[in-house]
Amino acid sequence: MPRSVALHWFYGYPDVARRKEGWNLLRTLSKGSVRPWVCAGDFNEILEQHEKQGALPRPQWQIKDFRDCLDDCGLQDIGFEGAMFTWCNHREEPNLDRVCSDTKWANLFPRAKVSHVAASCSDHSALLVALDGELTRSPPRTKQRFRFEAVWVFSRACADIIKQTWDSIQAPSYQGLLNKIRTTRLHLKQWDRESFENIRRQSQKLHERICHLKEGAITPSSKAEVESLRNSLERLVVSEELLWKQRAKALWLAEGDRNTGFFHAKANEHRLNKEIKKIRNEDGIEVGDKEGIQRVILHYFRSIFGGIHPTEDDMEMVLGSQLFPLSVTSELNHFLKHKKRGKKGYVSLKVDVSKAYDRVEWSFLEKVFGRLGFNHHFVSLIMSCVSSVSFSFLLNGEQFGFLRSDRGLRQGDPLSPYLFLLCAEAFCGMIRNKERNEIIQGIAVSRSVPRVSHLLFADDTLIFCRATPEAMLCLKRILTLYEQGSGLKINLKKSVMVVSSNVEGDLPRELAGTLGVEVTSKHDKYLGLPTVAGRSKRDLFESIKDRVWRKVNIWVAKKLSQAGHAVLLKTVLQTIPIYTMSCFRFPDLFLNELESLMASFFWNCGHESKIHWKSWAFLCRHKKEGGLGFRRLRECNLALLAKQAWRIAMKTEGVVHSVLSLQWKVGDGCDISIIGHPWILRPETFQPICKPFSLPADAKVSSLITADHEWNTELIRAEFSSTDADCILEIPLRVGGSRNILVWHFEKDDMFSVCSAYRAACRLWYEASSTTQTRPSSFIWRAKVQPKVALFAWHCAADALPTVVNLRRRGVRMDDGCCVCFYPNNVIHVLRRCSFGRLVFACSDLPWKSLDCSCVSVEDWFSKVFGELGS
Repeated sequence: MPRSVALHWFYGYPDVARRKEGWNLLRTLSKGSVRPWVCAGDFNEILEQHEKQGALPRPQWQIKDFRDCLDDCGLQDIGFEGAMFTWCNHREEPNLDRVCSDTKWANLFPRAKVSHVAASCSDHSALLVALDGELTRSPPRTKQRFRFEAVWVFSRACADIIKQTWDSIQAPSYQGLLNKIRTTRLHLKQWDRESFENIRRQSQKLHERICHLKEGAITPSSKAEVESLRNSLERLVVSEELLWKQRAKALWLAEGDRNTGFFHAKANEHRLNKEIKKIRNEDGIEVGDKEGIQRVILHYFRSIFGGIHPTEDDMEMVLGSQLFPLSVTSELNHFLKHKKRGKKGYVSLKVDVSKAYDRVEWSFLEKVFGRLGFNHHFVSLIMSCVSSVSFSFLLNGEQFGFLRSDRGLRQGDPLSPYLFLLCAEAFCGMIRNKERNEIIQGIAVSRSVPRVSHLLFADDTLIFCRATPEAMLCLKRILTLYEQGSGLKINLKKSVMVVSSNVEGDLPRELAGTLGVEVTSKHDKYLGLPTVAGRSKRDLFESIKDRVWRKVNIWVAKKLSQAGHAVLLKTVLQTIPIYTMSCFRFPDLFLNELESLMASFFWNCGHESKIHWKSWAFLCRHKKEGGLGFRRLRECNLALLAKQAWRIAMKTEGVVHSVLSLQWKVGDGCDISIIGHPWILRPETFQPICKPFSLPADAKVSSLITADHEWNTELIRAEFSSTDADCILEIPLRVGGSRNILVWHFEKDDMFSVCSAYRAACRLWYEASSTTQTRPSSFIWRAKVQPKVALFAWHCAADALPTVVNLRRRGVRMDDGCCVCFYPNNVIHVLRRCSFGRLVFACSDLPWKSLDCSCVSVEDWFSKVFGELGS
C-alpha cells in the first residue's frame, strides 16, 4: 500500500473565458506525481445537463471541455450522497463542487463516500469525504449463499464428488431430492475451501519457487520442475480469472483477453453498488442497523404482496364491458401541441401505475381468463404457476426472511407480460364502453382516421379524450373501479396531463384538479422516447451521448486492452442508440460527435490521448475489406428507419413510402406508373432514364404487356432507349398476371432485413466517397489466437503502427532510421528485416526459415505467416 497520496484543492475560474487555463493546470498537475491522486473543490462546471436546474442550459462545449480535462487527467467523479445541487444564487442551482480521483486512489479507498452537507451561512454546500463509507471499520463478514463456481467444471474432482454424493443417497421422494441437493452443496463447499480458497496465495508461492530455481544452478531436473511449476501456475491464473469473471457479471464480454484486473475491479464495483448501509422506513426515518433494515424490507414487501381480495362486485364492474385485442396506433401529442383553433379541446393523460406487476390480484386474473373463454384446465395450470411464489431476501450477501405472496406477477418471468396485458385489456374494455356511450371521445387527427382514446404498452398508459369536466369525472370513476377490482394502484402524484393549445383560462387547472394530477406542457417520455420533437432534435438526443460518455469513462473500461475496447464498443456502446434510431432521424452533426467519442475510446487505451492511426470510416469497413466491422451510425439509422417504412408499405392499405429502395415486382402492371414508380432493375433510382417517346404521362406498365402476359418487345424498343429497354425486358413477370407487390431488390428472396438495408446504405456511401478498397485480410480473424494478438496483426496489416515513417507522416519530428539498425523504419522492416525483429521470431516456435521470404507488402507476409500457423 502506498505511504502517501496526492491531494489537491481546486477552484475553477468563474470567468468562462479563463476556464481553460484551469483545465490546463489540472493536466499539468496530473503529470507531476505518480502517487494516488484525489482532487476536490469548486470546479465551477457541470458534467451533465441534469446537474443543473434553473436559468438557461449550460453550453455543450463547456461541458465537453470539462469532460476532456478529466479524461486527459485520468480523473473521475466518485459520486455523492445528499442534496443534488451544491450552489445556489436564487436563480439557478448547479452541482459545481465535487471530488475526483484517479484509478490508484479509487482502488486504495474503494468504499469512499462523499456527502453534500448544507451550510447555513454559505451559498455552497460542504463536501464531507468518508474514506471507508461511514468513518467506521468495515462491516463483519457474513454468511454467503452457496453459488456454483464456473472454475469447478474444469476439475474432474467436481464431477466425481457430485456423482458419489448423488449415488450414496437412495430416496426417490421429493424430500430425498432435497436431501441430495443439500448434501452435494455441503461437499462441494468443503472441497472448494480445500482447493480454491487461496488461489492468489498459491500463485505467489509458485512464482517465488520458479524465481528461486532460476537463480540457482540449471540442471535437467530443475528445468523439468520449472516447466511443471509453470503449467501449474498457468492453471491457477486461468482459475483466478474465471473466479473474478463470474463475479464481475460483465455479460457483454463473452470472449476477450485474459484480464483478471478488469474482472476484479468490475466485481468490486458490483459489490459496492449493491451494498445497503441505510434505508428509510415508511415514516421517512433512516434506519442503519442490520435488524432494523431487515424489518423495514419485510414490512415493505408484505404490504406489496399481501392481497386486498377484491369482491365479486368490484371485479364484475371492471369486467362488465366487452374485451377486444389491443391495437397499436401512432403518437398523438403533436396534434395536441398544434391544435390552436376550434371549440373542442383535448387532453392527454399519462397514467403511472405503482408497482404494476407486484399488485395484480390473482382472483382478478383468474376472472379475466374466464371472461376471455380460456379452457378451465389451462387456467388452473397457469394459476398454479402464478400462485406458487415465495420470497427470501439478500441483505449485503446474507439471506434472511421468508414471505409467501398472495398476489403479483413475478418480474423476469416470460409469461408475466402477457398476463399483465390480459388484465390491462379489462381497463381498455371499460374505456371502449364509455366511448360507445359517447361519454369519452378520443382524438382523430383528421376526418379519415379513427379516433384514438388510449395507448398501452405493458404498464405505460396514455389516455386521450375531450377536455370537459364530464370526461374527467368519467375517467376518475374508471380509474377508481379499476384499482378496486384489479388491486393495482394508480400513482396520481406521478401522473401528468397535457392539454391542447386551444384550452385556455382556468379550465386546465380545474380538469387536473378533478383527477388529482398536475398539468404540464408535454410528456417527457413514453416508452423511453420523447413524445414531441421540434425542428432541432439535437437536445433530445444529448442524453444518448451522455450515456455513451458515462460508459467509456468508468474505471473498469480503462483496465481493458484495445481488444477489450473493441468488444465493449461493438456489444454495448453501439447498441445504446439503436432503439431511438428506429424512430428518429439523427442529425449528421450529432452522429459525427457520437462516432468521434467512440473512436477516441477505441484508440485511447488509458487516460492519455493517442494518435488515431486509421479513420473511423476505415474501422467501420467489413473485416473482409480490412476494417474491424464497427457500424456506421448514419447508415444504421437509415436502415432502422427503412424497416419502419417497409412495415408501412407492406400493409394491406397499400401505403407506400419511397425510402432507400422499395421497388415494385411486376404482376399485371395495372397499379404501376411507368414514370414515378420504382419498377426497373436499376439500383438507386429504379426508374427509366428517359421518358417514353409517345406514351401518355400517366401510362401504366400494363400497357407494355401483351394479352399473353409477355413483354411487348416491339413497343418497348420503340418507346425507350436501348439501355432502358434491356432493363425492362430482363424483369420477370409474375405467373398468371397476379397483383403487383413491393420487393426488396438487394436480396434474392425479395425480403427486407435491417442487415441488408445497412449493407446497401454502406455500398452507396462507398461509391459516393470513392474510397479505395483494401485487400481482404480475413485470414487474421480466422486464426486461433487471442483477440489481442489478432488485433495486433490487424494493426500491422493496416499499417496502423507508430513506426518512424508513420510518425513523420503525421508531423512528428524525428530521425527516419530504425533505432537498432538505422534502416528506414516501416511496418515490414520492424517485423521482418530488422535484426531485433528477426531475433524475436527466431526465439519463437514459428517456422522462421519459411517465413524469411522476400514479401514486399505486410499483408502478403502475414498471409504466409497465418498460412504456416494454420498448417
